[in-house]
Amino acid sequence: MDLVGSGDVLDMEEVPAEQQSAFQADFDECLARNPLEIVKSRESAEAFYDALVATSDCVAALGYDVDEPPSREASVESMLSGSIIDPLWSPYGALFTGTGIARDELERVYSECPEPQWGVTG
Repeated sequence: MDLVGSGDVLDMEEVPAEQQSAFQADFDECLARNPLEIVKSRESAEAFYDALVATSDCVAALGYDVDEPPSREASVESMLSGSIIDPLWSPYGALFTGTGIARDELERVYSECPEPQWGVTG
């Protein structure tokens, strides 16, 4: 995935089809070297999902478009099975598409709508 910059504007482009397998291999290697702390109970999985959605709602309240989150039940089941929620969904995902976002605006979004940490376990 390329991060394209022009001045203070960032734009993340989709992974080209010819780079998908290399991207996936790099992504898998990164996760193997830096394993995510996966939730261990239904309650903590639900709490983590709810926190992600709250962050997404916060971003939307600031006036930015947000991507639709995956379903709560599917996400909770995925987390309980030892998988991450959806590697392609983030409360901030839509900020990096289209025209991009100015660096100071991105910092404001992260400050006002902090991303929940994976350390939610139980």
